Amino acid sequence: MRKAVWLGICTLAMGFGATIASADVITIAVTGHVTQVNDSSLGVTVGQAVTATYTYDSSAPASGTTTTGATAYPMTSPPAEMSVSVTGGSTYQSDISWTFQVAEDAHSFIYTATRPSSNGSSATIFFEFFDGRGVWLSGTSSLPTTAPFGTVLAGTGLDWPPYIGVQPAGSSGFAVQIETAALVPSITVSPANSSFISQQSFDAVLLLSRQFSVTSMQASVGGTSINFSYPGTCQLAAATSAQRTALICPNAAAVLAGLGVGLHTINWLITLADGTTLQQSVIWNLIL
Repeated sequence: MRKAVWLGICTLAMGFGATIASADVITIAVTGHVTQVNDSSLGVTVGQAVTATYTYDSSAPASGTTTTGATAYPMTSPPAEMSVSVTGGSTYQSDISWTFQVAEDAHSFIYTATRPSSNGSSATIFFEFFDGRGVWLSGTSSLPTTAPFGTVLAGTGLDWPPYIGVQPAGSSGFAVQIETAALVPSITVSPANSSFISQQSFDAVLLLSRQFSVTSMQASVGGTSINFSYPGTCQLAAATSAQRTALICPNAAAVLAGLGVGLHTINWLITLADGTTLQQSVIWNLIL
């Protein structure tokens, strides 16, 4: 059952720990407007526009349950992050330590302890989505890889409007009703940050967050192009069962060997058909 007072969420238990071996990065961009202000000294007013994002590793393992019975998925390392910006006002960002929680009744939320915001204060931030009809979430055994409900339209058939709560330190905070939520294009690189030996063979794979039309891709080290490109040495893979675009770069080991022993930051740049560019980096270490 939904709690009547949104600040009640702030009593949730924390302290779970987990090690994330490889990231399947999901970023959700959110828009909305302020609907409740509990502290006028914040300079926030009802009706102000808000933009926000949250990024998490959808492959993160569960680690126990919270005091409310929700399944907890700790986010304790990059790329985990939240950001909430009030138009003409402050921006609040999360610490890299928070927990994505999914309840048995498909009432889900994510909660964070935070780092200082742009105006020097800190805040507790949480996003909350209610899916009592099971439209978006299919259970608690894994984290979602899509935006909530595809695109969230507040007040259109949802049991409860989704919202964000922001509670700066020493303040009772404000609430934001979410109007839209969309998956932001992102790249997962495999292998991720790793060490290799020269006799080791592997291919590189770039996995996008969903299906996109890719125009080109080029990898570089220190601003100098290396032998990973599309069109060129890499090719598009067949569509995955999860309907995500992927690029395969065969014999990546030979390209790494050509760079020599030591640490190398490989920067990947993908250009989509609509002109959008996506970037991601990995550190590969050739040890011998």
